[in-house]
Amino acid sequence: MSPFGEGEWAGYLGRDTPVPIVLPGLIKAGDRVWFQLLVVEPYPGPYIPENPPPPRFWGLSEIFRLIVSNTPTPLVGLKSFSLAVPPLSIRRQGDQTVLRWSAGGGLVHYDLETTESLNVAGSWRSSGLTPVLEIQNSGWGPWWADWVVTNSISRGTAFYRIRLLTP
Repeated sequence: MSPFGEGEWAGYLGRDTPVPIVLPGLIKAGDRVWFQLLVVEPYPGPYIPENPPPPRFWGLSEIFRLIVSNTPTPLVGLKSFSLAVPPLSIRRQGDQTVLRWSAGGGLVHYDLETTESLNVAGSWRSSGLTPVLEIQNSGWGPWWADWVVTNSISRGTAFYRIRLLTP
């Protein structure tokens, strides 16, 4: 993991100075390599580096090409990309609808909103459903935390969206 550079170091990996990245294999100066960057928002609290919490926001760059050098090389070819929240998962379990989305390590809180029609302006309202924090941990391996809402399936149509309360 490495932070993005800023100011005169924008376009490099590193804050005040470039961070050397050792490339595996038989790659040498002058070789062309292809990269794709995975970016996650840093976790704001303490954690064990070998077992980081799930990200609140993440993004994936397009694949781009660089020519390896023995000096700091700017990330020429890297196109702008955005960070996004993990997707909302909706599935049916028996006679229940289960909605699940990332809690970003339990530090991100949302309101689950609902509406019966997407064509009526101002019709979104709080669903009144209380999400439950579900943490999955397998010891020292990767872990995640999700907000989960279970709701009985009703006869009417319902649309859901989540609204971030704590960025």
